[in-house]
Order: sequence, then structure tokens, then C-alpha cells
Amino acid sequence: MNKPLPNNTTEDQRGELVGEWEVEGGSCKVNFNSKGVGHLARLEWDDESGQFEVERQSFIVTQVGDDLYLSLQHEDEEDVSSYKLVQCIVSEENLVVWVPDTERFEELIKQKKLTAKVTHGKHSTDVALTSSPKEIVEVLKIEKGLFKYKEPLVLKRLTK
Repeated sequence: MNKPLPNNTTEDQRGELVGEWEVEGGSCKVNFNSKGVGHLARLEWDDESGQFEVERQSFIVTQVGDDLYLSLQHEDEEDVSSYKLVQCIVSEENLVVWVPDTERFEELIKQKKLTAKVTHGKHSTDVALTSSPKEIVEVLKIEKGLFKYKEPLVLKRLTK
């Protein structure tokens, strides 16, 4: 996506994500700035430099109906910013994240419900949505089964 979905959640809703979460190989911390933008940070050991490096990612939380979505900011090699969309659910114990089902999104593109640049790689397909955030939200309200619900990424809460 070229732009994130709207930042339409309350401080209380975003507060449910604040804390430290166990992820594969370590943990990450999540907090929000005064504008409601989420920030995730994780320490990774770099064997070459012999020191820890901080991996950072910012994101926007959007509610559509009863569902929560994260627009994860990503910068490519040319520092061009884009956003990856995931769906999530948060509880006292876990943060469950689902990645998009690219085949379902490709169907919506063929049906002209969304626009995107689709890149077919050797082992995967990348769907970069070019529809407006408003158009994407409208599709998320109606269409179901757009994410890989059978393949969740489950993060366990360590601290609040």
C-alpha cells in the first residue's frame, strides 16, 4: 500500500498493544507516540559488528467493524516508504497476527474491487495495493477470508 489505513482507534484500544511481546528468537517492545503511531523495536545480534542492532518498525492501527488491522511501514533499498497490511487480535496473553492471502487479494483485483501491482516471484507473490485507503477499508468491511487464518503468528505477552 502507498498509504496506511486510517488511524481511527482510541488510546485505550492502542494501549492493549503496548508492552513487551515474545517473538521467535527473542522479544519486541511496542509503544505509541502522542499522534497514535505505533512503534515496535527489537534487538538483534550482528555477528559482523559484534554488537546489538535495533530493528524498528512503525505502524498504524485501524478498526474496521470488529476487526483490527495494522499498516506496517516498510522502507525498501531506495528508502521508498510503503505499507504492509496484516490483521490482528489482541488479548491479555497473546497478539495473533495474520498475513494476507495473496490469492484472495488477486481475485479482488481481477474483479476490479481493488487495484494493485502484482509481482509473481519464484516462490511467492507480492500484491502491492494501489487502491486508496478508503477503498481498501470498504472492501475489508464486505469481503471475508482475506488473510491466512490457518497460519497465525502468535506473540506471547511478556509485560504490559
